[in-house]
Formats: sequence, C-alpha cells, structure tokens
Amino acid sequence: MTLPVDTTGALRVGPAILAANTGDGPLNELMFVVKDLFAVAGHHTAAGSPERLTDAFLAAANAQVIDRLLAHGATLIGITHQDELAYSLMGQNARFPNPTNPRAPGSITGGSSSGSAAAVAAGMVPFSLGTDTGGSIRVPASYCGVASIRPTHGRVSMDGVVPLAPSLDTVGWFADTAQRLTQVANVLLDGEAVKQTFHTVRVPRDILKLVSDDVAAVTRTYAAKVAATLGVPLDDAPLASSGQLDAYAAAFVTVQGFEIWQSYGPWITATNPTLGPGTAQRLHAASNVTKEQATQASAVRNACTQDVTAYLDSALMLLPGAVSRAPKTTLNDDDQLVLRQRLLQLTSPPGLAGVPCVTVDVTPHESYPIGVSFVGPANTDEVLLDLVSQLAAVVL
Repeated sequence: MTLPVDTTGALRVGPAILAANTGDGPLNELMFVVKDLFAVAGHHTAAGSPERLTDAFLAAANAQVIDRLLAHGATLIGITHQDELAYSLMGQNARFPNPTNPRAPGSITGGSSSGSAAAVAAGMVPFSLGTDTGGSIRVPASYCGVASIRPTHGRVSMDGVVPLAPSLDTVGWFADTAQRLTQVANVLLDGEAVKQTFHTVRVPRDILKLVSDDVAAVTRTYAAKVAATLGVPLDDAPLASSGQLDAYAAAFVTVQGFEIWQSYGPWITATNPTLGPGTAQRLHAASNVTKEQATQASAVRNACTQDVTAYLDSALMLLPGAVSRAPKTTLNDDDQLVLRQRLLQLTSPPGLAGVPCVTVDVTPHESYPIGVSFVGPANTDEVLLDLVSQLAAVVL
C-alpha cells in the first residue's frame, strides 16, 4: 500500500498505517483519516489541544466507528488537525498548524472538522471522519468543495468520540463523491431507514436573506434544476413560522454552551490549560450558562424542531452549506465573530432538530466552491444519499 503525501498540512499524525483493515468488504483498498476527537489505539485523542497530549488522553482502543470501518476493509492512515476543542467553525486553531484549503487557496477550510475536509479535498484519501455539532461537517464541506453527510442524530455510534455537546453531536464524514458517502453510510448507519417521497423542493427565503448574493443565486438556480429534474414544484416558504431564526441560533448557543461546560469544565477547572483567545472567550461564556437558561433554551429548541418537522412534510429542503464562499485566512477576529453568528443562524435549525443533511459542491471544479445541503426528515439519510447520487449530473 502506497501512502499519500500530506500536501495540505491536514494531519497531526501520519500519513502512516495507524490501523490496518481487519476484514474484507465494500471498503477494501480504501484509506481514511479521522478527526482528532476519535480514539485511535496507541495515540492521543487531543481534541485540537496540545494540553491533552498526555498519558491521560492516550487511547487504549479505537472508537467503535473506526473498528467497523476496519472490519469492512478500510485502513486508517492519519489523525487530522481541527479547531481547538472543536469549539469553532473557522478551521483556525491558535495552538496547532492550520490546514490549507486545496479548492480555495488563501481561504479558510472551515471547521471544526478542518483537516478531515482538507484531506479529502486534496485527494489524499477518498473519505474521512469528522463530527458536526453546529455545522462542523457542513461548513468545511462547502468551503472545501467536497461531499459530506451529517446523519440523523443517534444513527451513528459516538462510542470512543470525545463529546462536545452530546445532545447535538453527530459523527459525520466527507467523501470525494456522493456514491462514496453511500459506501460509508452502508457500513456506519444504524437503525431503521425511513422511506420518503418528496412532492416539493423548498428553499426557505428567510434563510437566503442570511447569505451572500452569489451563494443565494447559486442555491436558487440549483434548486430550480433539482425541482425540474424531479418533476415537482419549487417554493420559498420561510422556515421559521414566526421569524425566529435568531432565537433558534441563540437557543443553540445556550444549549451547546451548557453541555460543553459539562463536557470540558471539570478538566479546564482542574488543569487550567492554555487556550487560544477565541476558545477561551467562548468557554468563559459557556461556564456562565445556568441550568435554568438551558431549560428555557430547550423549549425554544422544541419549537424549532416542530417548525423543521412541519417544513419537511413531503418536502425536500435545500439550504446553502455556508453563508458565503470560503473567506480569506486574513479575516480578523471581529469579522470572524460576525461570520460565526451568521453561520449559526443557517446551521442551527437542522442541528437542533437532529435531521440529516447531505452537502455537495454544485460549482464547476475550477471555481471557489459553494455547497448546497439536502435536508430531509429524521432517518431519511439513505433517501437523501440515493437522491444526491441520482442528481450528481445536475450542475450549474
């Protein structure tokens, strides 16, 4: 087996055979890499923090999803860089080197699954594992021009994966093609698939108000082609029944912050680790979220879930994968904060509702990417994957 070269700086460990395949199957001869949240036997699970490169975080066994991939023929060759503690969407880590974006030179990869997206975009591996809590699969997939899936919450094991906000966390993956997404899905997805026929394609106009003009135009044009191909109507009904996208994003931040402090607070309090400024600021805010605030935010989350569920009744929702093309790496801290707030308004509704999102690049390969996410009801992951594969020829 000839190992690839890491041309993007995507890997913290590798390329090297970290875990060879243990069986034969549909993933034979395929190499993959994993985000630095997945336990890899004999290696540190650093979560993007050099403070965790200690014996306390040395994994004795692989995460369950890794063992499943190995049993079906795949070989693990690397652990990727990510945002610090997975608590960002920028793909920028003050403590480790940042991967470069092969499809958008001089631009950020997006995060927090930055290295996993970059590795696939560079052609280093055909697929990689990441996680998505608030957009950490969808945003880098859109910025780096690769296919990805954020599965229905609970359909993929999180055993052996460092938690961030458990009620929102999902294992997801990036791939070089939509068909490859399905190959991996056939190995990793648990639970019963739900059949669904889509009678409408919907692109919510309140969501499109959040994004740049070029992303909005591309999403509308692509959605029209998808609707025409499927022979169904296209509409732009708003997603939030009472204009509550900002409230949904705020609820997401509160729920996430409360759960993050439950996950990381004891370690941070005990060890006082050095943190990058952005991570430190967000963790300080998370430490101040009260249980009462989290409970109130959960009620807003329930309202969001009801809106999303009603919106997806017999409808396929198409959303931009991100609010703009990948911004330049020179983006300053204030602009990063504004961008993160806009991104969370876009990514929060599917995340709060726990529904599947399959994201694909819809632009010509020579241009800076724009991703579009296919969103369906809970447990329609397989339907979305099949649909995206069928629509692979539908491009701008």
